[in-house]
Amino acid sequence: MKPDIFASIMNTIRELDFDTSLLELEITESAMMHNEEHVITILSDLRQAGISVSMDDFGTGYSSLSYLHSLPIGCLKIDRSFVQKITTDPDSRAIAEMIISMAKQLRLTIVAEGVETEEQVTLLKELQCFNVQGFYYSRPVPAEEIMGEYVQRMTMN
Repeated sequence: MKPDIFASIMNTIRELDFDTSLLELEITESAMMHNEEHVITILSDLRQAGISVSMDDFGTGYSSLSYLHSLPIGCLKIDRSFVQKITTDPDSRAIAEMIISMAKQLRLTIVAEGVETEEQVTLLKELQCFNVQGFYYSRPVPAEEIMGEYVQRMTMN
């Protein structure tokens, strides 16, 4: 919502000497509804700068499909509220299937959030959703721990 958010992001990237192709920013669906034209302009600028943009929590907010095709995003993330019940609730499964199908038609990457069981992973693969995140694979890990493992691997090579 900050008018200077793009400049702020780009300044931080320059200060860190960071490769923009390695960065993916997430924006929640409900945040899109505030000053839609301004949001689209910022997202377009981010994409032109080489930054990937994902729409997080898709299906839980306003779910206005009228703006989905005009947004410069590359990824839809299925909200955990659907994924958590995907194997037990036919309605949650149907919603997840529709989101996956729609994302494919729009040539977007699809990510299922909140995956916690092997059964969920198996069903999502059947539905052709191959990108998942959640506690099934790992709980959040501090950056220092990840960097420590990375540095250790690099010194072994």
